[in-house]
Amino acid sequence: LRIFREQLDWAERLGKPVVLHCVKAFEAVMRELAPHALRAVIFHGFIGSSQQAAEAVKRGYYLSFGERTFRSPRTVEALRRTPVENLFAETDKSDVPIEEIYRRIAQAKDLDPELLKCAIYRNYREIFER
Repeated sequence: LRIFREQLDWAERLGKPVVLHCVKAFEAVMRELAPHALRAVIFHGFIGSSQQAAEAVKRGYYLSFGERTFRSPRTVEALRRTPVENLFAETDKSDVPIEEIYRRIAQAKDLDPELLKCAIYRNYREIFER
């Protein structure tokens, strides 16, 4: 916990985004993030609930969805409710190509895959190119 807090302090001081892989610790992580003014927070491999997604989005955080998303109906519902302005897609260690992940996310959100890709690229630029 001390090391995590130090990393958050460094990210805040240096204006760096924070990418988190959070498993079974969402509430605790959200408590630790709360006092920090971070450039961006991305929950990599998000597999949480709609309520957790809404809480993260409310704070302006991003959620990244991948192959594991589609194994859980509750995470698919979280994906559906996540605005594209707070969305990323990933393959992580999956053999599934990113194009397939885009297609499946677009289908779940009833979006054109090209529009989804453009939105995700805008999110990337907002965080990493300013």
